[in-house]
Amino acid sequence: MFDERWSAEAFEVATAVRSMLEGKCDESVVRAAEAAEDGLAPEVEKQLRSFGAYDLPNEPELLAAVSMELGRALAPVPWAEVAAVRAALGVEDAAYALDVAPPYGPGSAVVPTSSGLGLVANVGPRERTAAGDVLVRIDDAAPETRWGGDDARRLRALMRLLAAARVAGAASKLVEIGVAYAGERTAFGRPIGSYQAVSHKLADAAIAAEGAELLVRKTAWLAGREGAGSAPQPIFGIMVWNNAVEAGRQVSRLVHQCMGGFGATLEYPAQLYSRRIRSWALRLGRSGETYREVARILLDPAERDAVTGLWHEEQGLTIPRWARELDLTTNPRE
Repeated sequence: MFDERWSAEAFEVATAVRSMLEGKCDESVVRAAEAAEDGLAPEVEKQLRSFGAYDLPNEPELLAAVSMELGRALAPVPWAEVAAVRAALGVEDAAYALDVAPPYGPGSAVVPTSSGLGLVANVGPRERTAAGDVLVRIDDAAPETRWGGDDARRLRALMRLLAAARVAGAASKLVEIGVAYAGERTAFGRPIGSYQAVSHKLADAAIAAEGAELLVRKTAWLAGREGAGSAPQPIFGIMVWNNAVEAGRQVSRLVHQCMGGFGATLEYPAQLYSRRIRSWALRLGRSGETYREVARILLDPAERDAVTGLWHEEQGLTIPRWARELDLTTNPRE
C-alpha cells in the first residue's frame, strides 16, 4: 500500500540535504549566481559533491527527495539534469538535453538521435534564462546512437520526475513566503492574512503545492516498486510533470495576487521563485504535447494494459466507449 510519506531513508537524506543547504544556499547565493557569467554557485556544487549527492544509488525516492530540497533552495546547480543521466544511463558528467538545451557546466550532453540517444560535447553559444541560469545551444551535430529507444523513454520519465520534484519544492517554499508575508503585512489594523480574500487564495496555493508533492512521492514510490535501476512508467512521468507545472503556475499566481506589487519587487525573494518556476515549466515540452503522449498510451492496447499502480485499479485502464469510437473514426483499422 502506498504511504504518502517518504521512506525512512529518503526522509533522512532529504533532511540532511536541507540542513546542509541552510546558510550555504540562501537568497544571497542565488542572487550572486544569477549575476555570475555561468549562472552557477560553485560552493553549492562543492558541498553537494562532498555530501555525495552525485553518488546516490538509482533509487527514485532518494533522487526525487534530493531534487525537491534543491528546488526549495533554488540551488543554482544542474544536479537534476546530471543525476537523471547518471541514474538512467550510467554516464558521469553529462546533462539531459532531450527536450531543451542543456545547462552550462557538465562536460557532455545526452541528445536524441533518429533511433535513440547519443552523446555530444556540451559546448556552444550560451543563453541566460528567466530563471537566471545559463543554457548551452549545442552546435548542430549528428552523434552516433549509443542507447536505444527504451533508454530514451526511461531517461525522459526519470527526468520528468526529478524536474517535477524541483518545481514542487520551489512551489512549497513560495507558499511559505506568501504565508509569512500575509502574517506580517497589516491593513486596517489587522494582518492581511486574517481576511478571507487573502487566506482563501493562500489555502488554494497550499493545496496545489501539497498535491504536487504527493504525486511526486506517489510516482517515485511506484517507480521504486519496479526494482533497482528503475524509472517511472512513461504515463506517470508525464502525469507528475504536467501536474507540477500546473501547480507551480497556480501557486505563483495566487501568492503574487496576495502580495500585490510587493511580491514583484527585485528586493523580495518571491520573484526569484516565481521566475524559476515559470522558466522550469518550459523545459520539458508544452503540456499539450505531453497530453498527446498520454492519449497515445491510452489508445494503444499493449501500452494501456501494461500500466500498473493506478489509484482505482491495479493494472490496465478502462477506456470509455466514446474514446474507442473516436480512435476508430480517426484511425480506421484495416
